[in-house]
Amino acid sequence: MFSLGSISNRMPYAFAGSLGLFRAAEAIASRRLRILTYHGLCEDSLRNEPWLPRTFVTRSQFTAHMKWLAERYHTVSLGDALRAMAQEKPLPDRSVAVTFDDGYDTTFSIAGPVLKRFGIPATAYLSTAYIGSRELFPFDRLHLVRSCRNAPGEPLPVPAHKTLPIHCVLCWLSRHWPTVEPGVSSAQRSTLQPASWETVRTWAGECFEIGAHTVSHAILGNEIESVRVREIAESISRVRDEFPNPGMSFSYPNGRAGDFNAKDMDLVRSNGCAGAVSTQRGFNGAGSNLYALKRMGVGIDHDVGSVQAELAGFRTISDRFYRLRSRLRGRRPIDPEECPFEFIFSPVSESAPESTSKFD
Repeated sequence: MFSLGSISNRMPYAFAGSLGLFRAAEAIASRRLRILTYHGLCEDSLRNEPWLPRTFVTRSQFTAHMKWLAERYHTVSLGDALRAMAQEKPLPDRSVAVTFDDGYDTTFSIAGPVLKRFGIPATAYLSTAYIGSRELFPFDRLHLVRSCRNAPGEPLPVPAHKTLPIHCVLCWLSRHWPTVEPGVSSAQRSTLQPASWETVRTWAGECFEIGAHTVSHAILGNEIESVRVREIAESISRVRDEFPNPGMSFSYPNGRAGDFNAKDMDLVRSNGCAGAVSTQRGFNGAGSNLYALKRMGVGIDHDVGSVQAELAGFRTISDRFYRLRSRLRGRRPIDPEECPFEFIFSPVSESAPESTSKFD
């Protein structure tokens, strides 16, 4: 599917880059830590598949991103960055950390060799219940129900999973996923499959640090306190048992404002993590909250120029401008970082609108 929107979104960045604005912006914020967020990867041939999450990148995209990053930036492990920031030590100029959420098999099978080739360390955050299972992540199952549209009978209402407790989402899937699963293709399953523990262990000794991302990918802001405690503590404990690391960190599912709070940050800290990351866009520097670090999401529409725009802070500036303009015009600001799986309770039919939102 050819996307004019993605090209038009990149045009201002190409123009800004031609004027040297990216380099100037990078120099101004050179001592601040930038953290990139990836999710899964796919083969180039699958790029335009309607079922592919927009948070994914292709093999060639990721290779181009990492090649450029290795040439232009100082890549650091997030663990090393957290230790330096905790001790108030300066980071090297143009420091960037690479992270992956969820724990897809392709994080290791496709991204791993590329990271190793360029000598780039990374952190992979695991939703531990799905690692080593044959079950796809719940948000991917919901997305396949919507995109496949192959459930028999009346159209199914697909739940808005980002506003619901995880047990409600899983309960809905237990009733409806079995009717959709037989139609899942081998390409879909191999692309969306969570990693095995054996795979994670192999790559943890190569170029990955391993962190926790809750047990079941529960968005903490939707859960009661006892569930939040269990999701945080049990996922950290499982990851620590497998991969002892005093510098271990945590990633909040969805990770936007309201998806976690001060109690959650205290729980992450008290369970022995050195820090935690959100999905709120921005830089991290002296005085940043180590348990609410900002990151920059990368997805299928990101070419190298778009990644450069992220790291230079142009996306952060443009997002703020867009929200301000929307407010001044009396419109509800549309968050450009919204997740591609931001579903509504609407019938799954041929006329159902496609999601236009962005990042998880």
